Amino acid sequence: MLLSDWNTPDRECFHVLLAHAKSREEVEYILSDMKTADAKRTPKTWDILMETCLRCGIQGKNRWGMPVPSRETIEWILTILGENAEGLDSVACNRLLKACLHCGNVGAAMRLFNLMRYSLSIVPTPQGYGILFRLAAEKGRDIALAHYLWQDVLDVYDGSPPWWAYTSMLEPMAKFRGAEGIYYMRDLMLKLAGSATRHWAYSPNVYHALIRSSCTAKQSTSAWDYYEEMKKFHLPDEETFAALLLTIKSRSDLE
Repeated sequence: MLLSDWNTPDRECFHVLLAHAKSREEVEYILSDMKTADAKRTPKTWDILMETCLRCGIQGKNRWGMPVPSRETIEWILTILGENAEGLDSVACNRLLKACLHCGNVGAAMRLFNLMRYSLSIVPTPQGYGILFRLAAEKGRDIALAHYLWQDVLDVYDGSPPWWAYTSMLEPMAKFRGAEGIYYMRDLMLKLAGSATRHWAYSPNVYHALIRSSCTAKQSTSAWDYYEEMKKFHLPDEETFAALLLTIKSRSDLE
């Protein structure tokens, strides 16, 4: 029996029910009632729906201890999106992109990205782009996916990508182009900076990314060079040392 057989529930009622759903069947039942009651989906609906669906589909944890949803769960959520994406926003998309990263489903992530950009006209947040670039580096088969994302950033920002786009591109360039890829991206940054050492190209975040990408490219000497260069402009912080620890692991792997 539908909730609407008794009263016409409001959207908040459905939100509470979704938040407490414990299975795929319960979620689908509630969504069916929402459709019957003509309850519109809002960003809050999607935030609750994403959290519940992902919680119902956990199949274990990855090597970093993060919960990993099954690939079937990701496909289920994409099916729900395909049926009705009303009210969807970039915040909810980030949650699903992160789930794709944790389970390594680059295909699902790119289908979501294309749905966002070309069907719903939703621009990913910097965090969303960062997740996509990381997927390109970790799960992509070549540099083509990263270049595809880079071109989209160029289109969105009228040919002038913000600093986070350069640091995001470093990782896939390091994986597929090695030291040459890192030097290429660094050269682009320095050309933008010119003689201004207070430019973002000399910021701690950029140096952290350079150190991490050098680790990816098995270039531990370059990583330490960037560390020494960074100390001319900034005091090392916790993130600096975390990046250096990755590089030390890389050096031990080589030895």
